[in-house]
Amino acid sequence: MGEKILLALSLSLLLISCGQKIDEKVPPGVLSEEKMTEILVQKHVQEAAYNLNKTNEQLLNFAESHRMSTVLAAMNVSREDFETSLKYFAEHPQKLNRIYDEVINELNRMQAKSAAKR
Repeated sequence: MGEKILLALSLSLLLISCGQKIDEKVPPGVLSEEKMTEILVQKHVQEAAYNLNKTNEQLLNFAESHRMSTVLAAMNVSREDFETSLKYFAEHPQKLNRIYDEVINELNRMQAKSAAKR
């Protein structure tokens, strides 16, 4: 499911104009860029940890849904708000790019910190 979301986001980025205003009003129910960044960082961390230990495709499909629910619950975010936000940011590629720049930066910081401990 995570791969499907990323594919959908990628396709959306290709189809949507990049010339949209960055400062337009964000509709109610859309999470902040900072909150989306936190959620996506945790999602990718959990996904990477799971991929190191996965055993079969059926378990992978079940676990993806459960892992995302766990991330959202830990951050006190409903799936509905996350999905609304995901759709909004997919329609605003400049904002989504900023979010993913921060996701990548945070994952790199985490990786460097982990490597330094070894």
